[in-house]
Amino acid sequence: AMEEKRKADDAQVDGAYAELLRGTNALRSNDKDGLVTRPGEKAFGAVAEFKTRFKDLSDGVKKTLANNDQRELFGKMESRTLTDFDGDLQRHVFSEGRKVGIQKATSVVDALQNDAVVNHDKPGKLEENLGLIRSKITDLAVTTGISADERDGQISKVTSRVYRDVVARKLDAGDRGALKYFEAVKPAITDKDDLIAVEKAVEDAQVLWDGQAAWARVG
Repeated sequence: AMEEKRKADDAQVDGAYAELLRGTNALRSNDKDGLVTRPGEKAFGAVAEFKTRFKDLSDGVKKTLANNDQRELFGKMESRTLTDFDGDLQRHVFSEGRKVGIQKATSVVDALQNDAVVNHDKPGKLEENLGLIRSKITDLAVTTGISADERDGQISKVTSRVYRDVVARKLDAGDRGALKYFEAVKPAITDKDDLIAVEKAVEDAQVLWDGQAAWARVG
């Protein structure tokens, strides 16, 4: 009779455990309300929410068990399943948090880049923004785990773009000082395409201004 009871208990617990696993996997991957539907900042409240949902699931499954022996056996399986699920929750929150951090830092770099160009003529503003950009990209490099060479490449690329856009802005404004400024910042325009674009714009402006000067002399 004891053997019969043990077999019956095992069968009942196996069924309950299978139900718990199915339910837990649905909590992970259900595309309506599973963990996968909590990307980005939505992930930050996920740990408390999904632990509560796991408990509700587990409590519901436990109600199908007939005696303390079954509940005790199931408890060990429940504990192991919760440990695994909790690990997934923590990893999800960490990974999504990292993505959010990268997105926000990237948008800060974009904003600083724009501010550097728009306010380039305010004393010290360009250098201040470039310093902040360097520091933000350095933080980003730590978060994303990129190499020092890649980090320096990113800093160089953004710096190059800033100087390219400042020269273009000066040229658009008809600022004759743009040519001299370009010669001074040329070494910092390290991107080949940026440099070609600026050199062409500077040449066109020079031709235009020379032509205007010639007409003025004729007039």
